[in-house]
Amino acid sequence: MSLLDWLASLQRRRHGFEPVVATRPERPGWAWRAVLDGVLVATSGRTYQRQREAAYAYQQFAVHLPAAVVDDRLLQQVLRGRTRRRASGVR
Repeated sequence: MSLLDWLASLQRRRHGFEPVVATRPERPGWAWRAVLDGVLVATSGRTYQRQREAAYAYQQFAVHLPAAVVDDRLLQQVLRGRTRRRASGVR
């Protein structure tokens, strides 16, 4: 399955997401996660000072997911760049 197919699958199945808003043990603050069939499929890229801010950010993610568009070429470049950085010890 390509990454674009995976995104399309998430868009179709978004109503089955279980939103989780919780604190993270490794960082102070609140974060959100989207779980589908017991699998983590999305998470906030930052933490929030308040639980309601994290919940609102998840709601915004859920609202905008259906319109999300990913350029597969750009995504492949990003993934290749991450692979190179990890191989060189840079994270």
